[in-house]
Amino acid sequence: MFEAIKQFFTDGNPITEKPLTDEDAQRGYKIAPGILGYLPYLDIVDDNKILFQDERTVAAVYQVGAIPTEARSDDLLAQIASGVNTFIGSAFEEDNDAPWCVNFYAWNDRAAFFDIVDEVHHHAHKVHAMRDEKPGPYTQWFLDEVFTPHIKLIGQENGLFDDPLTENIWAGKRRKIYLVFYRKQDNAKRRRNWTSVL
Repeated sequence: MFEAIKQFFTDGNPITEKPLTDEDAQRGYKIAPGILGYLPYLDIVDDNKILFQDERTVAAVYQVGAIPTEARSDDLLAQIASGVNTFIGSAFEEDNDAPWCVNFYAWNDRAAFFDIVDEVHHHAHKVHAMRDEKPGPYTQWFLDEVFTPHIKLIGQENGLFDDPLTENIWAGKRRKIYLVFYRKQDNAKRRRNWTSVL
C-alpha cells in the first residue's frame, strides 16, 4: 500500500501518467486576488440587506455554515452539490423579466476564530448542566490552561510558522460564507437614502 501511494506521488496519476511537478503543486496553492473592489454595492441598508449601485436593486445577505469537504468521497461531494442546487432551484420562483441571481462569498476570518474559546466553554457548561453538574476542576483547568492558550497561540497574527508548501503562514482561521441573492428590477423606483423598510 505504501509503495502504491509513494508511486502515485513520485510517478504521477496512473490514469494520465503525467508526474506531478513542483510547479503543479505550487499552482494549486496560489491565492486568487480579492473581488471586493468589483462588487456593485452602494450602501448597507441593515444587517441583511444591501442596496446596489443602480439604486433600485436590493440584495438579501445571509451567513451560512460551512460544510466539511476534506477527505470526503466523490459521491458525498456530489450529494452536497445536488442539495445546494435543489435548495437554490426550489427557493426562488422563476421570473424571465427579473431572474434571481445567487452568489456565495467566502473568506477566512481570523477574528471569528477566537469565538471558538467561548463556544467550547459554553458547550462544556451545557453538557454538564444536562447532568445537573458543573464542569469539574479538570475540565476547567483544561479549558483555561491548555485550550484557551492553544487557541491564542495558533490565532496570533503571524501564526505558528511559515508553511513552505503554501508560502503562507499557518494560523487558525474560520471560514465565513455569505449567501447573497437578488434580482435586478429595471422598472423599480430609485431608492437613494432608502430606509430598511422593503
